[in-house]
Order: sequence, then C-alpha cells, then structure tokens
Amino acid sequence: MTKMDILLGGIPRSGTTALARAVELHPDIFCWSWETALLPFLDELTRGLSMRPENPANVERMISRHLKSAIIDQREWHWEKNGIVPPVEITIDEINQLARNVSEIFQRGLRRTHTLQECTGLLRNFLGQYSDRRLIAEKSPSNVLLVGECFNLAQRWLITHREPFAVIASMLERTKADPWANIMGGEIERRIGLYIRHARGVISAKENSNEAMVLTFDDLMTDPCGCLANVCLFLQVEPTLRYLHQVRSIIGGKPTTDKWNGFTPLDRWKILRLCSFEVQALGYTEHYYRTSFTEMSRGLPTSLESQLQPLYGSFEPTELLPMRWVQRSSSFAIYAPRGVNTLTLKIHNNISAVLEVLRVQGDSTEDWHVTAYSDAGAASPLRLSRFSLTENVFGDWQIDLRGAEPIGHHGNWCLFKIDLETNFAFTPCFTFAESSDVRTMSFGLVDWRLDR
Repeated sequence: MTKMDILLGGIPRSGTTALARAVELHPDIFCWSWETALLPFLDELTRGLSMRPENPANVERMISRHLKSAIIDQREWHWEKNGIVPPVEITIDEINQLARNVSEIFQRGLRRTHTLQECTGLLRNFLGQYSDRRLIAEKSPSNVLLVGECFNLAQRWLITHREPFAVIASMLERTKADPWANIMGGEIERRIGLYIRHARGVISAKENSNEAMVLTFDDLMTDPCGCLANVCLFLQVEPTLRYLHQVRSIIGGKPTTDKWNGFTPLDRWKILRLCSFEVQALGYTEHYYRTSFTEMSRGLPTSLESQLQPLYGSFEPTELLPMRWVQRSSSFAIYAPRGVNTLTLKIHNNISAVLEVLRVQGDSTEDWHVTAYSDAGAASPLRLSRFSLTENVFGDWQIDLRGAEPIGHHGNWCLFKIDLETNFAFTPCFTFAESSDVRTMSFGLVDWRLDR
C-alpha cells in the first residue's frame, strides 16, 4: 500500500501555503502546493454506502470537475491575477485519467478507509511522475480534516494553526477577491465553524507527534529558518545553509495579536465562546493577547434575537429547493433567551424511496437515525436526543435543551452549540446533477423554533 510521503494541512489562512512553498524549495522534496483537495473531497464521497454499478460515470465526471477546478481553473486565475505559476503544468487529459483511475477504485467496493488509502497511492504516483525527487508532498488545508480517522494516509504530516481572530478576518478579506472562497462568506458563524472544524484536526495531530509536526503561524513568520530546520529534521532531509537562505527570502514577518480590535464586541464574544475549547487547546491565552477575554468582549448588547446559525456541515438552500440539506455531521450555534427548554427542528428526508431496494439487497435500515449532542468542547459531548429517519420521514424533532450545557451567557440570553450526526453514511449511490452535490439520503432542515 503506497502512502503519500508528506501531507500538509491546517487551519485555512494559517500559513499552509507559505510552509508548502518553503518545503518545495528543498532539493529532496517535490511539493504540490496548489491544493488538489482531492483526498478531503474523496473523504466526503466515501462516507456513502456502496456505489451502485450504474453510477461510475457520474462519479468520474464529478471527480474530474473537482480536479479541473482545483488544478487548472485556479492555476489560470492565479497566473492571470498574480503572475504565479505552479511548479509543473498538468493537462486536462491527465486529470481525466486520474479521475478514471479513482472511479475504478470506487467500483471495487472496498471499505471506506481502504478506498482512501488506495486513492492516496494514486495521487502520490500521479504527482510523482512530474519529479524525480525522493519525497512527494501535497498541500491542501482541508487535509487536516483527515487526521483523526485516516492518519495512516501519509508517512509524515505537517500541520499549521493560527489564532482565530486573524484567521476569520483573513477569510472574510479573501472572499472579496477569490472566486473559490465562497465557503468563507456569509455570516460570521460560517467562518467560526470552519475554524473549529479544522482546529479539531490540528488538536488530533498534536496528539500524534511521532508522525505529525504542528507549527504555529507566528513561529513560521518570526523564525522561518528555525522552523524549517526543524521540519527538515522531522522529514529526515538535510537543512543546508543554502536551503535555509532560500527559505528566509520567501517567508518572514511580524504577526499581530490585536486583530480582535477589528471585530464588534458581539462578534468577539461569539468567536471566544464558540472557539473556547480550540483556543485553549492551541495555547491562545489571555497572556498571548495581552488582555483579558472579559475586556475583549466589553460592550456587548444586553439582548439578542433568538437565532439558529449553521457553523458547518449544511448546504445552502436554493430558489428551487428552499431547504437546508445537512451532511452526515453538522454543527449549529443557537442563541436563545434564558428559560428556553426545547429546540424543535422540522426535518425532511427522502430515504423512503430507496428503503425497499436496500432491504432487498440485505442492507439494514431499521436503526438509521440522527443524534443531537451538546458540544461545549468536552472530549465526550453529551447526547441529547435521537431522531429516527426511517420512521419520521417528515416531522418535528424536539430536542430537550435542559440537558445541554451553554457555552456562554450574557444578560438574558445564552449560547448553545449543538452537533448533529447520522449513524448511516450519506447515500446508497452518488447522485450528481450537473455540478451540484445532491446526496439522496441526506436530511433537510425545513424550519426551527425555540419553546419554553
């Protein structure tokens, strides 16, 4: 089984690109720093049940579209906008062949982790054909999402992180100029959710120090030569003076710790409370910010309208389908008045059309459900409620909030973070309509309300 030699990932806007470009300067390492994002993309696809035999063409087209966007369209955009060219030029024919090879692996009906391992070997060999260097690396920030469950995809991992205010501010700024940054748009909760999700992967990497090296953005900027010398030792390549001089020529700067000043008091409070577990685990303390968290949140409004805001794991509604489709796992921030006892979610799912087919095939469908957890940053989130997807195709799901632990209070309102997760994978087959991502066994959030 072929592994990637090195995978780079981390929290978006935390120095992954700077690190990758420094790594690719080393004469022993070929690093594709232009983000294929292929492995995280396949991770989403492989969370489905076995692919039906009539669908490989659809899957192949979807993978090809993804790779064309990541490798060719973004390359041309960066070239035109910034004059930056990648280390090699990959053609559309080569991309289509890679998509065919990945689709063939999917058709073999392997277990999810085995499928990802096989696809990682394909990607390593695909990139390896462009260089005779000893080590092959690939950088995509979302690679860090694979750390927890798929740590054996690479021999070595390089992971970066940065404090949340700078990351979230940079995400918003990027949406103004980068057409591929729409996932960072919308309400601030969406950017907070991206931070949380990736930071959890960083925390997992910190627990595996033999195979993963975790670097902070601040250290990378203030001491690039020291950081990359340590990276070389970790990767077992020589940190020559010539190489470190090249590193110094492309990386360096003075990171700031006062980006929080650019946010409103309410947004500061949201970031500090929703990211409290991750901020603490990554070492961004009051000492780091040189002020207290209480001072950073001074000026909060005394009340807030009740809201439910998605953090991650939900698709945006469209004009044709004004329903928010939820992925296998998702997270929501709930702003509720004190005294609220119940969150009611109106759920719709369309699994009934495939139940009989699956039962004939011998697949068990009796205990498919969605579970709600209270996530206050604990290692083992508290289970609140469970909703049956086979019995309640369309109905209300009541979640008792009295068992949930708020992650923040202010005045007459409080903040909850609720995680939803299904025990079944996305879909019995992959269904792609044009470029949209339709998961036939996902579930939809139609409406919600809070009750006393």
